[in-house]
Amino acid sequence: MTERAFNGEIIVLRHAAWVQLATEASEIVLANLPGDPLTAHQRMDHAAYLKAVAAIRETVKADATIRAAFREGIAAAGLDPHETFRDRLILRVQPPHGVHAARETMHLPAHRDNWGSGIPQQLNWWMPVLPVSADRTLWLYPSLFDKRVANDSADWSFEATLAKVEAGQAELTTPQATRNIDPALACPLVLEPGEMAVFSGCQLHQSAPNGGMLARISFETRTVSTDHVRQGLGATNVDGAPQGPHYRWFRHMDTNVRMDKAVHDDDPGRHR
Repeated sequence: MTERAFNGEIIVLRHAAWVQLATEASEIVLANLPGDPLTAHQRMDHAAYLKAVAAIRETVKADATIRAAFREGIAAAGLDPHETFRDRLILRVQPPHGVHAARETMHLPAHRDNWGSGIPQQLNWWMPVLPVSADRTLWLYPSLFDKRVANDSADWSFEATLAKVEAGQAELTTPQATRNIDPALACPLVLEPGEMAVFSGCQLHQSAPNGGMLARISFETRTVSTDHVRQGLGATNVDGAPQGPHYRWFRHMDTNVRMDKAVHDDDPGRHR
């Protein structure tokens, strides 16, 4: 599976663990956005909506059932949890474009995650928690996987951007494309809740330009396997300025130890 992803394939996984994850996440959403969560932005004022979104994100991040289901799911997909480090578990709530706009609900422009992380072994995991549609989901551009796309990674610094975000001077935290991407090239991920997509962090992707009436609610995270680092596996960087590798963004599946603390200097993958 992983080599297929590193070669540009978008893989859809089906397993009981993913269904459990989606079910648990949807219950957390319903507890904080009562009624129909997909239309809650129409009934709630800005402050109340953002407060609910923040509660959902914090609850999901700490939920033991979701953590266990994710661990079981990646193991079923062929990753060794003992060799795997993950980013935060994120529940993303995106109302229609321009509605309750804030850092927590923002629509992401076209980008490759690896423009920021600098880790060719990074895998992205994404799943809808409630039903989505082609204009209200994640758009990927697999035909551009090995094509150069103009971007601002050469002018981007994680440390400088983080300082601006913490000072309230910026919202975007990763490099992005600097030209418009033809929407005709987009491959919308229209999956059912409980179906997990996995793809390389080098895949160009963005939030679909939701101009409708319903929100998008989805789960996402990213992983890196030290086994892949040691083997030198990973996707090719076709257009990103050298970054990182920012191993510190990832923590061990079981011990929560930061990856940069676990990868030794004599590891041949340490400075890739």
